[in-house]
Amino acid sequence: MSQTPLKMPKPIVITLMTVWSVVMTALLAFFGGSVLRGLKTFAGSKIYWMLGALSTTLLIVSGQSSLSIAFACMFLIVGTYSELEDMELSEGWSAFWAISIGVLVGAAGVAFWIASHGNGWYQTLLGFMETPMSQLTKFQPETTITAEDLLFQTPAVLVILMMLALYMAVLFESQVLKLVQAQPVKRRSLKSFKVADFFLWVFLVSVLGAFLQHGYEPLAIISANVLYITMALYFFQGLAVISSGFAKIRLGLFWQILAYFILVTQLLIVVCMVGIADFWLEFRNRWKKSAQKEVKREIFRK
Repeated sequence: MSQTPLKMPKPIVITLMTVWSVVMTALLAFFGGSVLRGLKTFAGSKIYWMLGALSTTLLIVSGQSSLSIAFACMFLIVGTYSELEDMELSEGWSAFWAISIGVLVGAAGVAFWIASHGNGWYQTLLGFMETPMSQLTKFQPETTITAEDLLFQTPAVLVILMMLALYMAVLFESQVLKLVQAQPVKRRSLKSFKVADFFLWVFLVSVLGAFLQHGYEPLAIISANVLYITMALYFFQGLAVISSGFAKIRLGLFWQILAYFILVTQLLIVVCMVGIADFWLEFRNRWKKSAQKEVKREIFRK
């Protein structure tokens, strides 16, 4: 990768990026992945994995157990995805295996935490849910959701955060590289993101498991978590479809930002539905064929 001259020596830039990734993970969680993605591209594989392992070890030694788990998950997810991408595995499968590794590391960290807290671990976890519960009841006093309900939905929330971290890492890689005066790498656009077809069946089965009155609570809890995760996947696909639509109509940057803000804050379900509908309607293929027809018409006219 060609790079423009740096104002600071490369080792110093790499060190600053490593510290920056830890700070961003501590302050904004999923945004740390963006810096790690830039670090992996800028520094190369060997240095990336060495610094990731060193940073995680230092966090553990300094007593930052929660941050060390979060950072380890982040650097493993981003690093694994980037390595698999470099091996020319598809974006979807690269993301699948990267998230799976992140889940395993997170589960191992939780298991270690449970073992260290003894029999009172469950009540301690319920206590952690009191803060978000108090915020929820403040905005929605009529809610019937309990702290236990939030706890049971936590696995899906954590997986979705990992997915969001990876999405943000890919999305903002070029901006991070520009900040360190490195030439961004040309990669496949997120506008082409598409969920594997079999996930539609996973989505439908999870809906049945979550909402049917089968009387088996563990199945309902698992189904609800799977449902939230698949909906998040279709949300990202919906965003890709909408982004392609904006490009097709050549919508201005200001209006795109405004539209994304409204979609993300007010119309999450609508974006998910667009992603699901894309399974049957294949919006982007239709637009591509339409554009090709227009090109042929122009050639014929000439």
